[in-house]
Amino acid sequence: MTHHWSPNWMKGFDSYKIIDDLLDNPKWKDRLSFSYIGNIPKDFKFKNTEVLEPLSESF
Repeated sequence: MTHHWSPNWMKGFDSYKIIDDLLDNPKWKDRLSFSYIGNIPKDFKFKNTEVLEPLSESF
């Protein structure tokens, strides 16, 4: 699990994409999961990662 408010690609999305792609392999998909909380870059889609929308700044 990881999180970011910023959708900036430089916040580690190259690494998150590697993890997401790795989960295409049943060997890994059956052993681990990856969740992302926050905003993602425009035109970017995870295939195997659970994405949770960020909560509002005000409660």
